[in-house]
Amino acid sequence: MLKMNMKNILSLFKNKLFLILFVIGVLILLSLVVYYKFFYICCAVPPTTKKCEEGGGKLEYIGASDSKTGVCIFTNGAKCEEWAYYRGECSPSNPNFCISDEDCACGTNVSTGDCFVGSKEFVNIAKQCPDFCTGIAGHLETKCVNHQCKLVNKLQ
Repeated sequence: MLKMNMKNILSLFKNKLFLILFVIGVLILLSLVVYYKFFYICCAVPPTTKKCEEGGGKLEYIGASDSKTGVCIFTNGAKCEEWAYYRGECSPSNPNFCISDEDCACGTNVSTGDCFVGSKEFVNIAKQCPDFCTGIAGHLETKCVNHQCKLVNKLQ
């Protein structure tokens, strides 16, 4: 019975029409594989976008076309620079996105009460953390550095 099936298969290949259709089908299949491989390589979702969206945020870009910055915007209004959020340096509960020094503040986090430097909307400046915000020697100040609010040494 196996020989009979092989004969039937061989007779199908002898049929030129079947052979042409078979070759066309293989070419279509190969072209689809190449297309999907190319699409995955060139157009895959960046890890920062994926993490932002999985965290409940929406990624938007700000700035001029030659220097755009990705900003993950969360439902509570918090903003994080996309790579800072990806690295865990910023979060919806501890946002630190800024464009200028005026966007930053140091005090306590409005949600947790912990000492915090970040986006001014999330900082209670009425409750200060002097050693945290200014340093014991008073050498620290709050600045916007690479779109992140940070404490920097004012002597440098």
